[in-house]
Amino acid sequence: MSAPTRPRQSFWDSLQEARTVVSLLLLYCAVHVLVRFLLSPNLNLGEAEQTLFGQSFRWSYRPDHPPLATWLSWVTLAASQNSRVALFLLREAVLALGLIAYFAAARAMIGDTRRAALAAFLLLATFGMGWLVHVGSMETVLLSTLCAAYLWADVRALTRGGIGDYVVLGAVTGLGVLSSYVFLVLPFGMSVAAALTPELRARLRLPPLAIAAAVALVIVAPYAYFAPYAFAGAPLAPVPSAFAILRGFAVALIVFALPAVLVFPALYPRAAKPLRSEDREQTWLRFLKIAMLAALIAAAAAMLLFHARDAKASWVYPGLLPLPIYLFLRAQLAYGADTQKRDKRIAGVVVLCAVAAIAGRIWSYETHAASCKHCREYWPMPRYADAFRQAGFLDGTIAAPEAGLAGNLRLSFPDARVVTPQAPARAFGPPVPGECLVVWQGDGNVPQRLRTYVTQTYGARLEDRAMQGDVEATLLTSKTRKERMNFLILAQGACDKPRP
Repeated sequence: MSAPTRPRQSFWDSLQEARTVVSLLLLYCAVHVLVRFLLSPNLNLGEAEQTLFGQSFRWSYRPDHPPLATWLSWVTLAASQNSRVALFLLREAVLALGLIAYFAAARAMIGDTRRAALAAFLLLATFGMGWLVHVGSMETVLLSTLCAAYLWADVRALTRGGIGDYVVLGAVTGLGVLSSYVFLVLPFGMSVAAALTPELRARLRLPPLAIAAAVALVIVAPYAYFAPYAFAGAPLAPVPSAFAILRGFAVALIVFALPAVLVFPALYPRAAKPLRSEDREQTWLRFLKIAMLAALIAAAAAMLLFHARDAKASWVYPGLLPLPIYLFLRAQLAYGADTQKRDKRIAGVVVLCAVAAIAGRIWSYETHAASCKHCREYWPMPRYADAFRQAGFLDGTIAAPEAGLAGNLRLSFPDARVVTPQAPARAFGPPVPGECLVVWQGDGNVPQRLRTYVTQTYGARLEDRAMQGDVEATLLTSKTRKERMNFLILAQGACDKPRP
């Protein structure tokens, strides 16, 4: 007699299994890797920066930029022999880890796998996580991942409280500091929230907290000791007014959470009203509400204190990342188990947002060449590189005015050292014997900043050029628009060593 067959499980029911949710998050990231691979063969600005500064291992590369993202890029590029595909995979692998950690944190607080999955999916329906992390810098991706990991590690430590849990919390904290100083906003906010939530405050013990702090210090201490400008401020620049800083911060807050922050109240209207339940989830609601508020106030205060020149989305990641979990906790209290129709609708919204983001990336790339202002993703780099080689440059140092061009040149000349005025000379690794190639785009003479950098930092004389020329070529995806690359080739050794 044959065993009875199990009823076939629907896809919706399978969302009650963690492995299904993890598989969907991995699939989402894999699709974005494929899209990025099929688009421009050139590096965008964020990718170019990591390629440029990932030429060698250094304790620090730029003031006010911790090095963890660049270290990961350096390892990846070295192991893959400067493969751009490996760089694309690195970004999405880091993001996938963050999304999985976020789902784990949501499940611990919500107590329901499917609603935790919807919280993680709703994160992808925000402009900050559904779009910016795929087109922005590696530092932003890493910051969001470590904020999600900290959220999970902190909840784990508060609920389980074992020594191992606090060791993990300390490790995530240390790595978070090495990813971005903005990360510190989240531990501050969650510490304030734990202290002001009686049920959680009763679980805090000094010895485990001391262990977590010690682990974090062990991770950060070598960087703090060996880096020539660890914890230095940003380079001097015009200081914006306090009003301009706060206005930019408010705009970043609003834009980051769209469209999810509008869709959710429309589908769960009762969750947007005051809640009266005294269920256990109120503990986490109070905790997250205080944590987000404290983190955002700390971020705004830090921007004012350090005169932030622009309100980048990274300033709001630590404060707003817990928002989807908070929203689904409210929905759980407001509706109980009777939310299946609403849950399916919001899942549909997430799918639409994910498809729109992918379609938007493709449309933007395919239509932007004719009007691009910074055309790095459309440069015909093989054509430019061949012209430089034919002019006589093979190995040595390449100097470019900005990281977008410099990083793409690094892929074309993997054995050369590429430098820019955007960081001290020590950030680019040891000298490479050979000529000095000076490259800049557009019409006109060498940009003044690049000229000053080459002459004052390396003592090169632009008058002693062995070759000067330019190459003009049609941009990728365009039939008519061309862009010129100008170049100088200086004698061997002209840019080998920076001046003392």
